Amino acid sequence: MKKDELRELVAGADAFMLMEVAAEKANEAKASGALTSPRLVFEYVAGGLVANENEELWVVLLNTKNIPIKKVMVSRGGLNFAAAHPREVFREAVKENAGAIILAHNHPSGDPTPSASDRKITRVLAQAGKLLGITLLDHLIVAGGTYISMKETRPADIGG
Repeated sequence: MKKDELRELVAGADAFMLMEVAAEKANEAKASGALTSPRLVFEYVAGGLVANENEELWVVLLNTKNIPIKKVMVSRGGLNFAAAHPREVFREAVKENAGAIILAHNHPSGDPTPSASDRKITRVLAQAGKLLGITLLDHLIVAGGTYISMKETRPADIGG
């Protein structure tokens, strides 16, 4: 066997092993209840947000392994606004000794595109979380049965 063929074989085996390990980790996360992807977060919070006629902001409190402790509604607004102050957002997280949080709110309009105020409050809450030692992992905007993850689409607003 030539060196190049051997390298290809080893590289292929390494890639296969990495895929196997990644699949195993994903299965472990799902079995553990850890929220390791925006899709899992959406599935966890969607029930209460998808059909709402008023905007609501929910906070998912997570332990250090990203397993939900609980979810808490911190604000209910009108058709297009739900006020959020860091004090309310982090109150339960501090009480429950959460290591991280994920924000989720709905847009009754059916359009999950983050507004300027969504982006601003996300930046403010990410900074507040840093001061408290509670990481803001993501902010999902749910609308019309779909969602946008600000971690994926606007990582700078999350602090990433």
